[in-house]
Amino acid sequence: MCGAARPKKYDDLVKEFGGEKEKKNHKKQEEESEEDEIQWQEDKHAAECNRCHQPFSMLRRRHHCRVCGYVFCATCSPFYVQLKKDGPPSRVCVSCFESRKKK
Repeated sequence: MCGAARPKKYDDLVKEFGGEKEKKNHKKQEEESEEDEIQWQEDKHAAECNRCHQPFSMLRRRHHCRVCGYVFCATCSPFYVQLKKDGPPSRVCVSCFESRKKK
């Protein structure tokens, strides 16, 4: 049944009773899948902050921006924004914060 076309009756019922709800759910799933596709920069490939280029150490920790996936120090990723409607605020870098603020 996976990948099979839906019966015409089903499509008619969806249009009549729940088309808008289905569209909203589909849009929500697309947004969530876009977030899941972000490929994080590996810690082993991040010897320094991607913004200020200060080296990471025991005192200067790595933080991944939850939007772009790159690694930054705390100074260069000070912002928290709510990325998912019901989720907690997530750390983002300065550049991603600025671009989201413009939307």
